[in-house]
Amino acid sequence: YLDLTKDNIGIDSGVFIEELEKRKIYGGEYSKIKNNLSQMKNDDGHSHGRVFYNQGNKLVIYDVAYAEIQKFSWF
Repeated sequence: YLDLTKDNIGIDSGVFIEELEKRKIYGGEYSKIKNNLSQMKNDDGHSHGRVFYNQGNKLVIYDVAYAEIQKFSWF
């Protein structure tokens, strides 16, 4: 995500998934990518917790999560 967008302005969800496939994240398997992304948009107690949300067709990181990421980012 940080490689593909600046200042947390968001990225088209489809483009993001395509980039993850190309980079072989989760082996490039669409179903695994989609499942993990879905988990990162929900908080069901057994998932990653809410990190992303949709703003229109764009995927965005919650501000509080983005601020924490920035603390440890070299970008």
